[in-house]
Amino acid sequence: MMNFFRFLILLSLGVFIAIFSYQNMTEVQINVYQYSYKLPLFVVVFGCFVAGFLIPTVYYYFKNMQMSHDINFFHKILTLYSKGSTKNLVNLLKKHIKTKHFLSVLLSEVYKNSGRIDEGIKILETVRQNQSSTFIEYALGQLYFKKGLLDEALTCLRHSVSFDFKNIRAHRLLRDISFLRGNLPETITTQRNILKIVEKEEAKKEGDIMGSLLAYASLKEEDIKERERLLKESLRYSRNPLNITASILLNLEKGKENTAQQLFEESFHNGMQNGVIALLLNYEEKLPYFLNIIREKEGRINLEILARAYIALNMYEPLQEKVDALPEYIRVMVEVGESHLEKDKRCFNALKEAYPLWECKCCGTKFKEYTPMCTNCLKWNCIDILSVKG
Repeated sequence: MMNFFRFLILLSLGVFIAIFSYQNMTEVQINVYQYSYKLPLFVVVFGCFVAGFLIPTVYYYFKNMQMSHDINFFHKILTLYSKGSTKNLVNLLKKHIKTKHFLSVLLSEVYKNSGRIDEGIKILETVRQNQSSTFIEYALGQLYFKKGLLDEALTCLRHSVSFDFKNIRAHRLLRDISFLRGNLPETITTQRNILKIVEKEEAKKEGDIMGSLLAYASLKEEDIKERERLLKESLRYSRNPLNITASILLNLEKGKENTAQQLFEESFHNGMQNGVIALLLNYEEKLPYFLNIIREKEGRINLEILARAYIALNMYEPLQEKVDALPEYIRVMVEVGESHLEKDKRCFNALKEAYPLWECKCCGTKFKEYTPMCTNCLKWNCIDILSVKG
């Protein structure tokens, strides 16, 4: 049945072409530059019709050939990667890296994971001498960072974002290294650039990072007006224990004790009291301003944080009835805290050093003081209060 319909369609098409050709036998003159031709009208019409289909067909045929070649190439890369065939994968990437610069990022990952950092740097430096790109510079920056050459890494990453401002991976690594170097102004500037180009679904996360970063910078800033500016901007991005604590300390420095106490009390309503008190433990001389509030609301404070606060205030009596519920190291600190013996003082200080307050939730690295970025795994806003059991 289908064959019959196809026959009818082809027959109808043939009849249409025959009739059209017969009725359009009139010759028309075609001028091309200095050449002139006379052709039947139906030939011109059918020629244009065929060319209209033929040109796109040929174009997409070759385009699909290239796409098919690329698919096979990436399939080969993934196959070698999944098999763990590092040597063959490296050889394949080295062969094509001069024409496909984006492969340099994958090549740098392979060299990082295999521990062949120097070899990767040598190859990418050779490629860069001929022609560089955002991919080459970013890949080199990664390898230099892995090797611990932070200055070289920063140079490469700055070049990478100059080639392509939207290379967000380069911006992020540039931000992280700047923070490790203690260059907070460049860290903040880079984070501003990240917020300009970040995808919508990641905007809140990056905004939270900006809020923490500005609050951290305000704690390091000596000029009061600049601290106020940084804090004001920080609070526009997010409210967190860090910028609340920074606001409390700023108000104390300005002589506004009542405002500082009000902010401290508000942290209980926001559920941020444990983080704020833990941060204030680095400023022990400020804790007496909040002693009454702490005593009044001690039932809402993490027991370990409460104990550390009372110890910092040299108040051991309130802990006596709670001592059995405390971790062992806190119990020992309570026992030796009031002692005047030199060995007990050494024991007390050793326990404070051995049990820091903060821990990275991502990699487990412990910190004596809060930092918005883990200096081990480079994750942001993952530092939380360390809880010791038993």
